[in-house]
Amino acid sequence: MSTLRSLSCVALIGSILLPLGWVEDSAKTQYYKAYYLECEKGDFAAAAELYAEVAASGDTKLAERAGERLASCREEIACSDFAHIMPPKPWAYVEINRPGGQLKRLLSQLGLMRGTGVSLGDASRRLEISPELIDGLLGVRGAAVAITNFNPNTEMPSGILALHPGDLDVVRGLIETALPAGAEPKTAIEGYPTWRVEDQVYVTLTHKLVLISDSKREIKKAVARLSGEDEASLADNEMLAETLEGRDDSLLYFCVNAKAIMPMVNMGLGIAAAQNPEIALARQFLDLNSLQSLSGRMGVCDEGLLLDLELRLDEGHQNVAYNLIRSPVLDPSILKGVPEGAAFFGAFSLNESHPYQSSEPDVVMAADIGREVFGNIVGAAVFGMPPAEGQAAGGPPIPDVGLVLTVNDPAKSTALWTLLLGVGSMASGASPTPGAEVEVSGGLAARSYEFPEGITAWFVNDGRDVIVTTSRAALESTLAGRRSGRSVLDDEVFAPNTACLSGDTTDALFAHPGRCAAMAAPFMSSRERAEMEPYLDLLSETVVSVAVNHSASRLNLSTMVTGLPKLDGLVAELLENGPDAFAANFGGHPPMIRTASAVSQAKWEDSGPAKAPAQNGVETLEKKFWKLAGTPGSDAEAHKRGERLLAMSWNDAARLNTTAWVLLTEEPYAGSYTDLAWRMSDRSNQMTDFFNWIYVDTLAHAQAQRGKLDEAIELQRKAVNLAAGDDRQREAEAALERFLEARKSQPAAGTAGSPATSYR
Repeated sequence: MSTLRSLSCVALIGSILLPLGWVEDSAKTQYYKAYYLECEKGDFAAAAELYAEVAASGDTKLAERAGERLASCREEIACSDFAHIMPPKPWAYVEINRPGGQLKRLLSQLGLMRGTGVSLGDASRRLEISPELIDGLLGVRGAAVAITNFNPNTEMPSGILALHPGDLDVVRGLIETALPAGAEPKTAIEGYPTWRVEDQVYVTLTHKLVLISDSKREIKKAVARLSGEDEASLADNEMLAETLEGRDDSLLYFCVNAKAIMPMVNMGLGIAAAQNPEIALARQFLDLNSLQSLSGRMGVCDEGLLLDLELRLDEGHQNVAYNLIRSPVLDPSILKGVPEGAAFFGAFSLNESHPYQSSEPDVVMAADIGREVFGNIVGAAVFGMPPAEGQAAGGPPIPDVGLVLTVNDPAKSTALWTLLLGVGSMASGASPTPGAEVEVSGGLAARSYEFPEGITAWFVNDGRDVIVTTSRAALESTLAGRRSGRSVLDDEVFAPNTACLSGDTTDALFAHPGRCAAMAAPFMSSRERAEMEPYLDLLSETVVSVAVNHSASRLNLSTMVTGLPKLDGLVAELLENGPDAFAANFGGHPPMIRTASAVSQAKWEDSGPAKAPAQNGVETLEKKFWKLAGTPGSDAEAHKRGERLLAMSWNDAARLNTTAWVLLTEEPYAGSYTDLAWRMSDRSNQMTDFFNWIYVDTLAHAQAQRGKLDEAIELQRKAVNLAAGDDRQREAEAALERFLEARKSQPAAGTAGSPATSYR
């Protein structure tokens, strides 16, 4: 019934409106449909078909308007690829494509762009950039420049530039206003208004484009390509077709067409070679006539940021320099020797794979060193491992690093490497009998070689692979991965980058900044670790990679940054609490101003110069720390905040002393944050050269609470001497007496001290 009722209503309304003329004829209906497809849907091809039908109708006025819209749609279709309107054989070509769209993609990956379905009132999102803002500022469709010649007389290149303002009517409006005011009007080109600017270039405005060139002929040909006339374009250049196809939707693309340039280059080099034999030799060495193109692109892809550079040559070229730097294709099995979870790894190839067995595998000759590099090693991979969870401190003084070599003759490599490691160990004096055998994973016999400073090298031969690591942990990780069949190629974090490796890859380098920072953490100071810690979560999925692809006629350098950090939380912190809170929570170092804690005010008042107004950032962090420190079950988070507070207050001796004193003497903190309090107090004394008795007194209490009573007594005696004549000298003397009594009851050095309240 509802369907019949709707149809009846439509029929009734139609019978009323038709006589009144409210329903448009078919031509107008087609026009409105086309306009909708063009402006709302961006379907220029479908809109063009409808406009063409309207243009052929009998309504002269409507047909004229439809013709203009049709020309506009055809320009949009042509501008979907700027190469279709550019000269066919330019010397060089540069293209900028949709900068606003690229920026929106980048901001989305950084977590700073407002997405669909997100309410403006969402309190959890303090910064969400509106897509409309980007469109309004960077709504330019793009631009392209083709250089077609170079005039030595004017020292100016010749060519054409095409600018598409996109939806930024203000840009086109400015151009349309400035040209009549500051340029000389010229005869229209194919019906489009044209101006001459300072007797140098012509500017023509089409329906969508701004065409600029020093040649009216170039503009005329570009207009012909826009209108669909059979005019050759850059898109028809077969030599550059493959490199042009690789543009995708990159922000920036450039291409140097060597074939177009070489006639002029050869002319100049021919003259120079007649006078200089070295130039003639270089021409033969480089085979310049074989060069096809040099191109590059950069932009934001779905995975992150990318930058590619590529050199192409003719098949069968004789470019000696190109061939000399070429190496064999990287064997994928080399990367299978790198364990999953690596912080970084690099791989390169040296020789072709052709396994063999030498006649005297245990005998090492001088020539074997050269043969190892130039004949035996197929490929190598070097990697670093972050400390395993729960790994004890106090390990080797260098990170866990490993080297995996895939070789043709494992026996010869084993003999050579064990000899070199053994000689190096003995020469350093670290071990008179290097190469102790130790059984490791899989029943393999590994050798360990000791070097100075506690460094140990581990060596094992596993099939055709020779493995050398700086720690047993790195060796065991490598062997465990080989046994399980899992390697860095199975690491999900590296997957977007390793997927870009091709059959022409010869060298590769990958790094995970977050894991690399974890590798460096054991070798950093506590302050440096505290500064770094907030950024590690941001970099949990970030990977930087560089790959070299080198085939017989193509050299490509490909770089990527994937898993960009989500910055919305960091920026929200900045917006909420200001720059100082940003620094406090994310490791910065703004200038410190001394402020007092709400507790132990008396201890503060005599500890330094007069107080200055509190800064919002450090106060915010300090409040969060005290709240967490006094909440049961929040020790882990409180310690993290405490480390940040130490970093934030690194140059504020008064604040550090006050915080340390509270942690040592006030409930419920006493005994729970002794190490943090000791480091804070130690830093405050280093800044004041141990000359402030109150600071020294705090450090003495920290040492006593750590069980180091001898150090506490020595410091407290110094505090008593410094406090001579002070109204509170007796307070320092009483503390010294308590420390002396405590040592009598605990004579053993290094035993744990009593709680802080025992010394008050």
